[in-house]
Order: sequence, then structure tokens, then C-alpha cells
Amino acid sequence: MGKGATWEEAFAEAAKGMFAYMCDIEKVGTENKTKLEVQADDIDALLVEFLNELLFLKDKEETMYGAFEVRINGDQLTCVTTGSPFSNELGLKTEVKAATYAGLKHWEDGKTKCIQCILDV
Repeated sequence: MGKGATWEEAFAEAAKGMFAYMCDIEKVGTENKTKLEVQADDIDALLVEFLNELLFLKDKEETMYGAFEVRINGDQLTCVTTGSPFSNELGLKTEVKAATYAGLKHWEDGKTKCIQCILDV
């Protein structure tokens, strides 16, 4: 789940939560920088596309990510993310296979934006 004052912050927090499940995110550096873009029909699907693109890039680039600068414009999301190459120093944990549409929802709690989905491990 991601929470923030904006949808961008909520998406960034959801990505941090996913990577924190896979490694000690506090140990992730900024050696590798990647930009990604995804598009979806609605904000819920945009979260799934975003998280799955990050998982694809994690495997392709052999990098664990820890910082996410997210921008959402309508049905498009762009993100600049930084991370570190795979290593045992990152405290590798459980691998996430995919973000799913199960449990997918978003809501507002006062001024806080919240979004969640279930991860397949």
C-alpha cells in the first residue's frame, strides 16, 4: 500500500514498500538511474503497470531500487528511479513475481491519498 499527500507520493511509497519486501531498502544506493514510462486506463491499473515495470527493470538491470520520483499526467506515469546493483549487502529477502489486480483499490482518507494491490511472491 502507498499513502501520500498526492497520488505521486502514494505511488512512490507503494514502490518503496514493494522493494522493502525484497531487500533492506535503507541499504540501497543511487549508483544506477533509470527512467520509465507506463500508461493505463485508470489510476488502479496504472499502479499495477508501474510496479510490474519496476519488477521487469529490476531483473533486466539487475538492480534493486530505493528512490522514486513519480509524475502522473492523466493516464501516463513517468518515474526516475535510482538503485544499487544486486549484492548480498542489500540484505536480499523474498522475491516479488508480480503486482496483481487482486485487492486493487484507491481511496482518499481526508487529505491522504491511498492505493493498494496484492503482490504475488
